[in-house]
Amino acid sequence: MRITAVIAEYNPFHNGHRYHLAKARAMTGADAVIVLMSGDFVQRGEPAVIDKYARTEAALAAGADAVFMMPVQVSTGSAAVFAHGAVRILDRMKAVSCLCCGTESEDSGSILQAAELLQNEPGEFREELKKLLSSGMPYPAAVSSALDSVCPGTGSVLDLPNNTLAVEYDRALIRLVSDIKLCTVPRIGTDHNDNTLLPESDVASASAIRKGILEGTDTAKYITPEMRQNLHYHISADDLSPVLNYVLLMSGKKDLLAVPEISEDMALRILSHAGEYHSFREWISLIKTRNLTYARVSRALLHLILGITGCEEPSAVRLLGFRKDSSEVLRVLQDSTEIPIVTKLAGSGLSDASPDIRASRLYAMLVKEKAGVILKDEYLRSPIIV
Repeated sequence: MRITAVIAEYNPFHNGHRYHLAKARAMTGADAVIVLMSGDFVQRGEPAVIDKYARTEAALAAGADAVFMMPVQVSTGSAAVFAHGAVRILDRMKAVSCLCCGTESEDSGSILQAAELLQNEPGEFREELKKLLSSGMPYPAAVSSALDSVCPGTGSVLDLPNNTLAVEYDRALIRLVSDIKLCTVPRIGTDHNDNTLLPESDVASASAIRKGILEGTDTAKYITPEMRQNLHYHISADDLSPVLNYVLLMSGKKDLLAVPEISEDMALRILSHAGEYHSFREWISLIKTRNLTYARVSRALLHLILGITGCEEPSAVRLLGFRKDSSEVLRVLQDSTEIPIVTKLAGSGLSDASPDIRASRLYAMLVKEKAGVILKDEYLRSPIIV
């Protein structure tokens, strides 16, 4: 059986995602397409706009054969941590032939070249990077310039977020000496971070759709019917504000520095506002600098809340849902995998204190507080079946 994998957040699931799933199946000649999806917290360091089960149901209805959950330590990591952790899980499944990701670029060759150069770091690249950094050029710009000097055209690949993730996926595949092949699907519609909802189109970025949802704009035509049906509430970063303010009030310098993303400088910037009450986003604005991006600060604060102090190798991967007619896919995966697939938490041995359980329960608290909706406890959940 030829199985293609997609790594995704689906925050929320929209028409562009449905297009990508269909293209992934067609381009790779897949018998099945599985998704490794972020849980209730995503790579930007924020809660997902809607819970993981609603997003799972939308993905299955749009053609995914099975959806698995990415551990929160992976889903909320930097691009490199996110990519390596997700690819490592797929590689350990031992049945995935291809990883299909979306990119801004139609030139997959430049993406593969950039990945190989960054992973192998030939002498010419290292020397040029060292020279540029010594001149005071910021690291991201120096890396792009060094890539262009070695292989013209590859540096600009890193200017766009989906391209960057594709490069990190391929670097992880090279590092792991994986048999999984990378294929790319160029985005349709607007760019990844474009916040515009174009009235003449039914495709928009997840960023634009989230912004529209939070502002009360009608986003119905941009998301799939199943996603619309389940979008009974929406959660945003600022819903974490009371929790964050309490955690910061109770944290000293040692507590802050236990989170790898929090440098001494960041810790001092946080402590300089000790006792103040701010929204989650306001805290980010207070802490970020030219060299500390919004996303890095957001991830650091979320990790502080969740008590995440590293990214360990996951001991298992959870099945969130599957299609009735895809049971053969699950059998193939169960027979071949080197990483246990958990269908129910009860009896799985997963501790209540694990980051994933803490994250899910925190998310459920946010949903109950904001919308009065009570989500089932993780131990009472079974996979979604459509």
